[in-house]
Amino acid sequence: MRSPIRKAINVLSYGVYLIAAVLVMIYVVFWTPFVDDLETRRAPKDERHKAVTHISSAVLNRLGSLGTEKKSSFVNFSKVKEPGIRRVCAFGDSYTYGYEVAEDDDFPTILQDLFERRGYTHIRVLNFGNIWYGFHQAYLIWDLVGSHFDCDYVILGPESFQPNRDTRFNHTNMKEPYYLHSRFVLEDGGLRLIDVVGDTHEERFSNYFSFFPRWEYLRYDRNPPAIVQSMLIEGRTISNPFYYYRGSEEEEALKTYGLLLRQLAERAPNIVLAHDRSEIIELGKSLEIDNLVVTATLRQRRFPYWAPDAHNSAMGNRIVAEQFFTHLVAGTGGQLTVLASLDTDPETAMIGMTTAPTLSTFKRIEVRIGDQPVGRFTSTRQRKDYRHFQDDEIDALIAIRSPDTPLVDAFFFPLGRAIDRDAPLILRVVREGETETHVLGRIRWLDPRVRIGSVAVQGLRYKRGYYENNLYFGGDDTVSLDALPAGGARFELSIGGEQLIQGNRRKNVIKFDQGDAEIYILRSAEGQGVDVDTLGSRGTYDLVLIDERDGEQRVPFGTWEKRSATVPTPNHAITDPIVRP
Repeated sequence: MRSPIRKAINVLSYGVYLIAAVLVMIYVVFWTPFVDDLETRRAPKDERHKAVTHISSAVLNRLGSLGTEKKSSFVNFSKVKEPGIRRVCAFGDSYTYGYEVAEDDDFPTILQDLFERRGYTHIRVLNFGNIWYGFHQAYLIWDLVGSHFDCDYVILGPESFQPNRDTRFNHTNMKEPYYLHSRFVLEDGGLRLIDVVGDTHEERFSNYFSFFPRWEYLRYDRNPPAIVQSMLIEGRTISNPFYYYRGSEEEEALKTYGLLLRQLAERAPNIVLAHDRSEIIELGKSLEIDNLVVTATLRQRRFPYWAPDAHNSAMGNRIVAEQFFTHLVAGTGGQLTVLASLDTDPETAMIGMTTAPTLSTFKRIEVRIGDQPVGRFTSTRQRKDYRHFQDDEIDALIAIRSPDTPLVDAFFFPLGRAIDRDAPLILRVVREGETETHVLGRIRWLDPRVRIGSVAVQGLRYKRGYYENNLYFGGDDTVSLDALPAGGARFELSIGGEQLIQGNRRKNVIKFDQGDAEIYILRSAEGQGVDVDTLGSRGTYDLVLIDERDGEQRVPFGTWEKRSATVPTPNHAITDPIVRP
C-alpha cells in the first residue's frame, strides 16, 4: 500500500503536470501568435529613442513619444529667455500640439499672434503639447524639461486629463504596442513614478509583453497581463485582478491629478487650467491654490470648429487661444465672436427634384465662405477626409437631421443609386418575422444642380464624438414611441429600399448605432478656415462642386451669422496678469 506521503507527491506531481501542460498550450496557441502579431505593428525603425534638442533619450523613454514639428515647439527656443521677455508655456495633448491643423494653426501659435497684434510684443508662447498624452505625461515633460525654460505662465488644457491614459503604461488598445510610457501611482498619501523597463524598444516591448508578467506591470497596470490579453477576442479586455487600486479608474486618476497639480503649483508661478469636464474643473477649484486659475472652456462642437478626426479645427483653436488670452490678461471672463450656422430661406431651399450628375463624377467637393474653403465631407467610420466620392461610386447624399439642426451639422448618408422624387424616409420595425413601416418624412432636394437632399425628423437627436456618431429617435406627432415595440425588435431607417442604419429600443428612445453604416459629416480639414474678424455680420456657406475640367458650380448650402459668446468666468483672477510693455 502506498504511503500518504507518496500519494500526496503523486497528486502534486500530476497537478504540476497539468499546469505545465496548460501553460505550454497557452504559450503555443495564444501567447506566441499574439506577440508575433504585435511585434509587427508600428515597429520603430530605430533601436531606441533618439535624443532631440533639450531632451535626452532617457527622458523620451519616460514620455513614450514626442512631436516637435510645429514652429511653436519648445525645441525651437533656448532654455534661457531674452531679457524683458515673458514666457507662456502650453502643456497638454494633441489639442495643444495642434493635430490635424496646418503648422501655424495650433492654438499656441494663434495665441502668440494674438499677443503680438494686440501690442504684447514681449510675450513668447512655447508649445510642449504632444499627441496622445495624458496628464501624467504632460506633467513629466513639465518636470523634466519645461521647468528649465523660465516659464512665467503655464497653461493646461483644453484636454489631456484622461484617466484611461494615466492608469496604463500603454493606452492605445494595442494599436501601437511599442508606445509605452511611465506613470504615477498612489502610495502612502503621495505619488510614486513607475518607469517602463528597458532601454531599447525591443527590451521595452519584451518586458511589457512577457509570458510571465513583471511585477511592475502586474501590479500597476490596469491593462491585464499579456498572457490574459492573448486569450481575449481582439478589441475586448477585462480588468487586471492584481491591480493595486480597488477604486474606479476615474477615482484613482483624479487623486493623482490633485497631487500633481499641487506639485506643479509649488514650482510654476502662474497656472491657468481650462477644461470642459466638470470633474476636472471641480477638482482644480477644490485645491484652493492661489496661483492656480481654474475655468471651464467654451467649446464649439460643430461645423466649422471641428477637424476630421474630432480635434479642433483652425477656427476651433482660435477660440481656445482667445480664452487663454482673456484669462492671462484680464483675469476674468469676456466675450468672443463665433459663427452660428443657419439654413437658407426655407421658402426656397430644398425644393424640386435634382437633375444633377452623380456626386462621384466631381473631382472635388468643398464648402466655402467666399473664396476660402472651410469644410469637406468626412467619413465618420473610416476617419477619412473626402474631397470627392469617385472611389465609392456615390450617387447622392441624404441628410437625416432634426428640424433645428442646420444642414452643415447633419449626418449625411450615401446612396448608391438614384431615388424617386419625394422619396420617404421609412422606419421599419422588424419583430418575430413580421415588418411594419412608418414614414418619418420625405426628401427635399437642396438644388437641381446637386444630388444632396434632406429629411427633417421631429424627435430626432444626435450624439457626435470621437468614438461614436449615433442617432436617437424619441417619437414624434406622427409616430408615437409608445406604439412601437419595447423589446425584441430591430429598427431600420431606409430610403428608396436602401437601409441607412439600424438600431434597437433603449428605454424611452430608439438608438441607431453607427456600426458598419457609412456616415459623412462636414469638418474643416488642414489649411481650411477663415478669420472671423474679416467677415461681415452675416453670410452664406457655398457648396462648391469642381468637375474634371476644373469647372466650378456654387450651390447655397446654408447661412451663418456672427454671435457673441461668453467666456466662462474662472474661480479667481490671475495674481500676476500680463500687461503691455
